[in-house]
Amino acid sequence: MLSHQINPHFLYNTLESIRWKAEKHGAGEVAKMVSALGNLLRLSLNQGKEITTLGRELEQVKAYVQIEQARMGRPIRILYGVDDELKELPFLRLLLQPLVENAIQHSIRNDFESGKILISASREGGDIAIDIIDNGGGIPPEALAKLETEEPPGSRSTANAKGVGLRNVNNRLKLYFGESYRLHIETGPEFGTKIALRHPILDEEEKSRPE
Repeated sequence: MLSHQINPHFLYNTLESIRWKAEKHGAGEVAKMVSALGNLLRLSLNQGKEITTLGRELEQVKAYVQIEQARMGRPIRILYGVDDELKELPFLRLLLQPLVENAIQHSIRNDFESGKILISASREGGDIAIDIIDNGGGIPPEALAKLETEEPPGSRSTANAKGVGLRNVNNRLKLYFGESYRLHIETGPEFGTKIALRHPILDEEEKSRPE
């Protein structure tokens, strides 16, 4: 564990050096993109812990969106409807960013002018209920079909890459919290996509369990 801390530390320092050089040479957009990438990596790694907070998950989404906007040169309209008190709740890491990536790549990529993404969260009993909604063209059937399938070992083709984010999030939710916490997806070209995610509100014992 201690040796694995070295690589991220070296990477953060390198990114900071690149950001500083970019700013020094007047490349402000490059500096912002590098800064966002460093922030995205920091939040993704989460010091090796599987449990983060909902607030940090949202920070990661914002860093990812910033990078995508810079990469594509197009604004991405994304709205957040999350109460501040929910942001302090424990949350399994790397759940939201893959779903937002899916919305960008599969739903609104072909129509950034009118495309929108909404992330909302509320407390429902003992769970956090999260909806990720977009008004794009819907998730392709081949990506949706892979939700419950296993990826062949070593497979990295473009075809197999479709739906990987959805499958990963769905499998991790079921693994950690049970079958009842799988993703629920409504999608179609006429109304876009709604992904409903439920996450249990963890007690102190669950928050401190070994990773």
